[in-house]
Amino acid sequence: MTDTNTRGLRGGRYQGLAVVAIGISHFLVPRAFDPINRLGFPEHPRKFTYINGAIETMIGVLIAVPRSRRQLAVVSACYVIYLTGNIIRTQTGIRTRRVRVSGRGG
Repeated sequence: MTDTNTRGLRGGRYQGLAVVAIGISHFLVPRAFDPINRLGFPEHPRKFTYINGAIETMIGVLIAVPRSRRQLAVVSACYVIYLTGNIIRTQTGIRTRRVRVSGRGG
């Protein structure tokens, strides 16, 4: 193994540990993540803070393990789609409801 490869593996491990720390912090300080999760999951933000923390912890572990790059790509893509889809769906639904409510009152 060359020095460049060793540094790359170490960098991946450090990045993975950073993502694991963020994932675990969802459980230790959930109120810091609730406002973010409220955007996509307004009815149960704390529940999804924990779910997202578990997913992010798993992604961090996959980043730290060099042999799991394919699984990392799939899990990361699914997570981005899941989170973005829920935020868009929720925010679009809120705007639609507000328009309907204000249309009835006017």
